[in-house]
Amino acid sequence: MAPIARLFDFIVIGGGSGGLACARRAASYGAKVAVVEGSGRLGGTCVNVGCVPKKVMFNGASIVEALEDAKHYGINVGSHTFDWGFLKQARDGYVKRLNGIYATNVAKENVEYVDGEASFISSTEIRVNDAILTAKHILIATGGHPIIPGLEGAEHGIDSDGFFDLETQPKKVAVVGSGYIGIELAGIFKALGSDVTVFTRTAHILRHHDSIIGETMMAEMERLGIKFVHNMSARGIKRHEGAELPLELSWSTTGQEGVSSESYDCVLWAVGRAPNTKALNLGALSDIEINRTGHIVADEYQNTKVPGVYTLGDVYG
Repeated sequence: MAPIARLFDFIVIGGGSGGLACARRAASYGAKVAVVEGSGRLGGTCVNVGCVPKKVMFNGASIVEALEDAKHYGINVGSHTFDWGFLKQARDGYVKRLNGIYATNVAKENVEYVDGEASFISSTEIRVNDAILTAKHILIATGGHPIIPGLEGAEHGIDSDGFFDLETQPKKVAVVGSGYIGIELAGIFKALGSDVTVFTRTAHILRHHDSIIGETMMAEMERLGIKFVHNMSARGIKRHEGAELPLELSWSTTGQEGVSSESYDCVLWAVGRAPNTKALNLGALSDIEINRTGHIVADEYQNTKVPGVYTLGDVYG
């Protein structure tokens, strides 16, 4: 027997910042709203694996730096140690509390939270698990995810999401990528005590920012002991089980013959992000337009080429 479709005025696919704001605002105007989220927790990238937990780690790193600077102000704080596991546990507890606050607010405002992955059947119907939900208005706000490059052994590295899963502090870290995510995480690792090398395809970092920002930042990071490998192309990772530094990262350098390599206990890929569209079955929407980067095209009012289907946030191009 086919499932009976459940009717809503507005369906939001994605329980991140943009999706939740739209769902709650629509409900406040009296619409019957569902928000569909497949990760099992509300809040999106920012709350779970982005801005919020990163700022906790950044604050921890800042405190360590302040302790190092204290002696210059006549303050003797003595020796100190850092417990990565303790901070991770406290940080994760804080994020979990935020997840609960989001869930409470959604329920309080009569937005139905549907746990599962959504896929389109038509421009007015989606399937979630074994249920079919219908609405004349559907918003795609599924966000994005970090890219793992298609290189041999790349799966032995982690991405920015995996940074927040680390149970212990790595001793020696390779950060491949020099955009703002890679640079932020490199700085946090170093301040908390890891040996850090940043690998970049050019001679610069933060290339999408004003050049003076990248130049100043790189000079300061080098002063603090962060190493840089420029003009490189990653070749892959080999894992050597049982070694103290089990991940052998290899790369080639522009203008140099041969391949270089060095061993680490953590390789972090920070080579870009891609939109979360794979599970949506966008092929069911004949007029939907996707650009060359895989983002959904919409106008300045978030309307896609399909009437009644909208998009915003990191999935929108």
